[in-house]
Formats: sequence, structure tokens, C-alpha cells
Amino acid sequence: MTQAPDVYRSKTWRVRLWIQAGCVLQAVGWVALFGVLGIRGNEGLLTWAAAVGFVVVVPFLALWPAIRLRRDGALVLRGWTQVRRAHVAEIARLSMTEYGLRFEFEDGRTFTSVIFQATHYFRRPRVLEFIDALRGDGETLYDPWDVLKPGGIELYSLPGDDRPGD
Repeated sequence: MTQAPDVYRSKTWRVRLWIQAGCVLQAVGWVALFGVLGIRGNEGLLTWAAAVGFVVVVPFLALWPAIRLRRDGALVLRGWTQVRRAHVAEIARLSMTEYGLRFEFEDGRTFTSVIFQATHYFRRPRVLEFIDALRGDGETLYDPWDVLKPGGIELYSLPGDDRPGD
């Protein structure tokens, strides 16, 4: 049995660095504020819940999510509440939603990642770099902006794809 060649570019995508830094800095700011104000002993449950939310939860939401593509086409999609392992060949459709990039797999399950957002960009959206990496052949999609449209795109001609009818 021969193994498919490694045609993908190994890369990990995370939430933008400036967002991560902002979330960590705001957490440090809250810790410093509590240090300056001190703990009086009469803080209510809401105060502690807010402190945990700003110091622990917000940085987690920015630092944890990731998408990792390996050279063999294996994907690790790390979201806020779940981790999904898949292969590029299992992706049936990609589309942008108000929450991020939505993966639809051949088995009918979906995964939405906040890593890529349909927001302002400087040269081109980061999601297009991701799609180019998924294709693995170095070619650019004919109309890569389709991923930003409702309904997204379908990835048809993947490298090494020998499914009948393709």
C-alpha cells in the first residue's frame, strides 16, 4: 500500500496576535486593578464571576482556538468547546458565517472556527491563505472571494482525490 505524497504546507493558524495581546493585557490590567484596590472581603458572587470572566475566560477564548494543517492533509480544528480531527479530503464545503469559517464535512457534521472572520483586511483575507494551503497544489482558486459569500465554496479537485465522479 502506497502512501499519498505530502503535498500540503504544514501550518498553524491562530487568532490574530494583536487580539491575543489585547486579551492578555486586559487580564493583566484587571489583576493589577484588584491588586491596587485590594480585596475587602465583602465582594459578591457577581464581582468574582466578572473577575474570572475577564482574567481567565477572555484570554482562553483568544489563546485556545487554532487550526493546524499537516503535510499529509490531516487537520486539527480546535474550537472553544471542541476539538475535531479530520482530513482535507473530508471537507465538503467551506463558508463564512457571522461566527467565522464554517466547515461542512462529508459525514454531515459541521465545525465553525473563529480563527477566520469576514472583517477588514490589508492585502487579502487570511482565509484565502488557508484555502490555498488546503488545495495543496499551489494554485489559486479561480474566484477565491466566493468563500466570503453566503453559501461559501466547495472544494472539488483536491490533490490525490480519486473518488468516483470527480
